[in-house]
Amino acid sequence: MKMPKYLFLLFCLLIEFSAFAQDFPSEDEEDDLQGDDPAAVPVNGKLLWLLVVGIAFAYYKFNTISRAETQG
Repeated sequence: MKMPKYLFLLFCLLIEFSAFAQDFPSEDEEDDLQGDDPAAVPVNGKLLWLLVVGIAFAYYKFNTISRAETQG
């Protein structure tokens, strides 16, 4: 049963790696590799959601561990 979990994790990691990989131009092209920097992205709005999800996950894990200790 653990094998599908590992395969799913491996699949997600490989997809993430290939999704953000850069495609550099070939030697024949005269493009500048430096290029312009992308615009800055505000992160402050996402930090609140990260905090909420982190607290919910910690609460879930704490409850599952405490339930396992009381049953076993």
